[in-house]
Amino acid sequence: MKLFFLFLSTLTLLFSQNYKEIITETKLYQHGDWISLLHFKDGKSEIDDPLFFLSEDGKTNPKAELFATVDTMLTDSTDDDNSTICIYPARHKFLQENLPEIAKNFPQKRCEKLNEFLKEIDPQSITLSFPTAHINSPASMFGHTLLRVNSDINSSLV
Repeated sequence: MKLFFLFLSTLTLLFSQNYKEIITETKLYQHGDWISLLHFKDGKSEIDDPLFFLSEDGKTNPKAELFATVDTMLTDSTDDDNSTICIYPARHKFLQENLPEIAKNFPQKRCEKLNEFLKEIDPQSITLSFPTAHINSPASMFGHTLLRVNSDINSSLV
């Protein structure tokens, strides 16, 4: 058993060195989608909750946050809805699209609550709606912005 963990640690270290070089060389941490996922504006994230970040300086350092995200997804042994992959599905998808050789080594997670939620709402499209606005107060439009998820579900609620 100890030999297995030693092998797993060595393998993780090898992947760790490889993906950090790839991220640094390609400047993937500056990719617009990654910056958007972290809600960066003017060099820092607009998110104030420290639990959102996996790196200590993730609020101001998208590179450190990307490294921490990949590290955590490679080594996370949690196999339930609390796994990093289940908590950060958009980050997981970003890594699958942009680092497929590394992402294929992420452990498979069940993410039952996420899958159940997506199956239940069955999103087809999204509609952005501005129900009211006053010509004398353009800011009023932002206070009344609605986002509707369109699906095949027939509901009288929306």
